[in-house]
Amino acid sequence: MAKRHHEEEKTGKGLIAGIIILAILIAAAGAYLYYGVINKPTMVLGAPNATVEAGEEFDQWSMVRTLDHATEEQVEIDLGRLDTNSPGEYKIKYTLKTHFGEESLPVTVTVSDTTPPELKVVEGVQEKLPGDTVNVQDLVVEAKDRTPVTCHFADGTDTYTFEDGGDITLTVTASDEEGNVTSADVAFHVTVIKTDEEAPVISGAVNTAVKLGESFDPLEGITVSDDMDEAPQITADVTSVDTSVTGGTLIHYTATDNTGKTSEAERIVTVASDVIEYDGRKYGVYWDLAGVSGQPYLVACNRTMNTVTVYTLDEGGRYTKPILSFVCSTGGNTPEGYYKTLERYRWHYLYDNCWGQYATRIVGHILFHSVPYNTENPADLEYEEYNLLGTPASLGCIRMKVEDVKWIYDNCPQGFPCVIYDDSVTAGPLGTPDFVKIDTADERRGWDPSDPDPNNPWLAQQ
Repeated sequence: MAKRHHEEEKTGKGLIAGIIILAILIAAAGAYLYYGVINKPTMVLGAPNATVEAGEEFDQWSMVRTLDHATEEQVEIDLGRLDTNSPGEYKIKYTLKTHFGEESLPVTVTVSDTTPPELKVVEGVQEKLPGDTVNVQDLVVEAKDRTPVTCHFADGTDTYTFEDGGDITLTVTASDEEGNVTSADVAFHVTVIKTDEEAPVISGAVNTAVKLGESFDPLEGITVSDDMDEAPQITADVTSVDTSVTGGTLIHYTATDNTGKTSEAERIVTVASDVIEYDGRKYGVYWDLAGVSGQPYLVACNRTMNTVTVYTLDEGGRYTKPILSFVCSTGGNTPEGYYKTLERYRWHYLYDNCWGQYATRIVGHILFHSVPYNTENPADLEYEEYNLLGTPASLGCIRMKVEDVKWIYDNCPQGFPCVIYDDSVTAGPLGTPDFVKIDTADERRGWDPSDPDPNNPWLAQQ
């Protein structure tokens, strides 16, 4: 019995020991589960990649999103060769060290350069001359960046040559290795230094007139200008004009600038019994300008220039206002003088078996009339004589185109004053009008082209 009791007691002790061991194992398993699995230290990163602007600091802890059951002291960050001043890709590593071992996570950090270079150029307007060349580097005061910088003009060149005068703006660009560009403008003023290549210009040297007995300064109305000299000199070859006698004086002018270049001009100053002004110029007249009662017009014939000018009355009742001019032909027997015209004729027989239209007698056998006709027929014109208008071609009468002589016939009452004079300087205030000559092969040649006769074939084809 005692042996059996002993064996039972031994068995009970073994059972208790087993239960204790089992309890210890269960507790250890629970502790492992709790501390090794459920509360295992972990580190979670936000992303496998990061970007940082060149030159900025990299916050290495910004990559760690969560850190459970561990402290920052358990995290080792290997930045490798990370250089935030140099663009590129860098590999860094995060390692969590615990009693369970080490866990490493890689991260790629990209250092990017998106900031343009700093560029400073010369200030103010730069003065240049045509032909000057500027290098872009001469305009750059400072160009800096975290990477090397190159500077050019906007068109990619490094030099610019100025050609024309005026204001111009050049754009300088600074580029870094990442392709970032900064631009700045530089203003220039290109001054053209003119060389004196032109002689002075004399103005106002036109023929003029002065009334008998009045004084006249040879430099009256004369001006001189120069492209470089503000005060060029002008001289005349006479110091005064003798106005005590009628006639013309030729004056020669010489202008000189400060480089010695010269120019010359001439004009004739005519001393006349009276002077009229027209279109800013003065013209000498050689007759009485007083108006004649009932006569609105005075007709003056310059036999030297073969020109007829019609004057009408001014506000003072004097014939000083030129209104018309006609081409004419005078001759060696055309008399000089002041006349009051006589009778007039629609057709009038002339010398050498010829006829003239719209004739007005001036004095004796001297008439205003058309170019001669072979017969009293407007289609029988001596067309070769017509083509001589503007030259001395008559036996003494004053020949004119039909249109012109008809105007006198129709508009100037009998007795109108007529002046025949000589002036080789100017034809008159209105000059001598041009006229179209007749082609002698033209079948219309027998008609005066200006004749207003409705049967005139020239009118039908105009």
